[in-house]
Amino acid sequence: MEETIEIYLGDWLYNAGIVGFLKIFEFNNSSSDIIRGDNFISFNRDMLADFQEKYFSFVYQKANTIKDKAEKLKNLLSSEATTEKIKEYIKSITISKTMKNDAVISEILIETKKSKDWRGIANKLIEALPSHWDRNKDLYSKYYLQGFYEGKSIFNANVKSKIKELFHRDFIKPLFSDDKQKKKVHYCKVCNKRIAQKDTFFDEGAFKLTGASANEFKNFYWNLIPNTHLCSLCELIYLCSFAGFSNLRAIGDYRRYLFVNLDTAVDDIYKINNAVENFILPSRKNPYKAIIHNMLLNFQQKRSRWSLGNILFVEFATESEPYRIQHFHVPAYIAKLFEGDNYKDFEQLDGFYYKERKEDKESINVLQKTIDCLLGGISLYGFLNKIMRDMISGKHNRSNGLFNMVKIQKSLDIYKIRRDDMKEKATKKLWSLYYEGQDISKELKRTGAENKIDSIAYKMLSSLRVRDSKSFYDTMLRLYMNLGRKVPATLLETFSPDSVLDPEALGYAFLTGLLGKEYSEHTEKGGNSNE
Repeated sequence: MEETIEIYLGDWLYNAGIVGFLKIFEFNNSSSDIIRGDNFISFNRDMLADFQEKYFSFVYQKANTIKDKAEKLKNLLSSEATTEKIKEYIKSITISKTMKNDAVISEILIETKKSKDWRGIANKLIEALPSHWDRNKDLYSKYYLQGFYEGKSIFNANVKSKIKELFHRDFIKPLFSDDKQKKKVHYCKVCNKRIAQKDTFFDEGAFKLTGASANEFKNFYWNLIPNTHLCSLCELIYLCSFAGFSNLRAIGDYRRYLFVNLDTAVDDIYKINNAVENFILPSRKNPYKAIIHNMLLNFQQKRSRWSLGNILFVEFATESEPYRIQHFHVPAYIAKLFEGDNYKDFEQLDGFYYKERKEDKESINVLQKTIDCLLGGISLYGFLNKIMRDMISGKHNRSNGLFNMVKIQKSLDIYKIRRDDMKEKATKKLWSLYYEGQDISKELKRTGAENKIDSIAYKMLSSLRVRDSKSFYDTMLRLYMNLGRKVPATLLETFSPDSVLDPEALGYAFLTGLLGKEYSEHTEKGGNSNE
């Protein structure tokens, strides 16, 4: 029997089990002895000897709705709710058989037939509910787990007692039996490594929403013989999947759960699901959008392009509704924007907020809005045009960070047509145009024509907004003629047959320089002035 066990990543449900397994050990402060490889975890078999204790201590904190009910009663009393409202709530929470079969609770409920003092009854329940939980926590935990599993062992509807002991007998003890003594064996269909248990299959016992009953749907199998055999260890991993799911109660849905699967590493899957449960859902953000933002801004390795293109969201309900699988694909040319030096352009936008109207209470996070545009296939130039026109009208301070949006959009256009070889040349051209815009701004200020900057920029922005390149160049040429300056070759770039810039990229690069701060300030703040 192997003493060191290795569990490898598999399907999304198995991966949820691995995440749940790690969470259970972490909750019990005993995860330090589990080694996390790139696509596996490993640990000593002896760590599972008392796993039922760790398992149920985790389940208790998930299944304890009694604490919430006691808290709700306290709130009703402190908020001076009507007696009728208190009465209705008490009746709703004491309707279950578990409540009625509890002698202490039952005695309190008898009073409801004699007394009309519902506030007094509420106080007695508040005092009695914690001990009621202690007496019945294994049973409540079983009901909680039945939302995910059914049929076998403790998940059988008739099982009412010795739940933890049964779990140990049926799921932990087999982990320490000698499988090699069996005469006729099947190997586990999941790990293809360990010997499967007799009559143990991947069915509703492993996860009830799969609906793959080996007994009731034998016609699903070749020759009507179920062959989805499971070893005791893989079965246990599936039984940990509940702990890998994030409940959507924070955004108002108590029955639904979410899991995010990636084709990368154990740590990546663990961290993103941990972020979903502890940060993203409690913040009440759209979980799908926030998850993509989180991944785009934190996965800087080259493998991110693969992982972003293979995100799997699994959302399901534990009551009546079918589960729903959503596949979110991020194209490689977008994922590439977050690799290497490209990532610096997004960092420059971090902390930049924008209000569409001064009276708006909440500001728009420019970084998040930029990512939203990219994922939605919307050009950044429209958003950039709006911000710059608002800058001119005095709604916002001038910022050099906007130039990074031009670089991002141009990089995207290049990656989209798979002409990565154009990237370096295009970036140098954009920087040249940015500095040219700043030089013109300085020249206008030097000649006392600073008040013309905004009107010239507004006219150019209006032309770019409707993609009127003729009008844009007319304004540009008049500006240079009035200043007595020669139009640099870079500004005429788009007229060249081998141009790497389009009129919009050229125009916005120039205008971000014209309306931005001095580039000496930009350099001090971390901008790249060496291009």
